[in-house]
Amino acid sequence: MSLPINFEEKVRLPAAVGGAGYPYRISARDLMENFRFLMNQMPAGFLANEMIIFNGEKWVILAAPPSTGTVMLGCVDGEVQWLATLACATP
Repeated sequence: MSLPINFEEKVRLPAAVGGAGYPYRISARDLMENFRFLMNQMPAGFLANEMIIFNGEKWVILAAPPSTGTVMLGCVDGEVQWLATLACATP
């Protein structure tokens, strides 16, 4: 999937006439167009406490964390998942 606005191409455009200012040509409109495009790609029907993550190609749903134990969000073999951790003990 490719976004409607390719930011890499836009930032490589030559500087404005006279060289004043930054050469970047990314507008708020460009950002919003990509945002709207991504929002329209989101899956429907996810449940409370689930997380939606964009993996670079599509939106994926990450199930809610377990209700017991201490977990943190991590990445294993390129996949985002909940990882069990040791709880912090207070002396």
